[in-house]
Amino acid sequence: MLKNLFRKKQLGDKVDVLVKHSGRHKVMVIDVVRNITGMGIDDATHFVAKTPNVIKSGVPIAEAESIKSKLEAVGATVVFK
Repeated sequence: MLKNLFRKKQLGDKVDVLVKHSGRHKVMVIDVVRNITGMGIDDATHFVAKTPNVIKSGVPIAEAESIKSKLEAVGATVVFK
């Protein structure tokens, strides 16, 4: 809990979610990116191929944590800025 409070103070109320690396299961990451952003297959494929990329900007911490958990579940590396 203390760690979360420190992170929130450090990052603020809104963060950018950065996909740092797509991992070994790029097809699964592409599917999750499509679900999160509503991108088409071509756009999502280009997005994943050109990581690191910001998937969402200025989102609340709770939404950012949700996005991070979905992407990490399929092997991507995600950080907040």
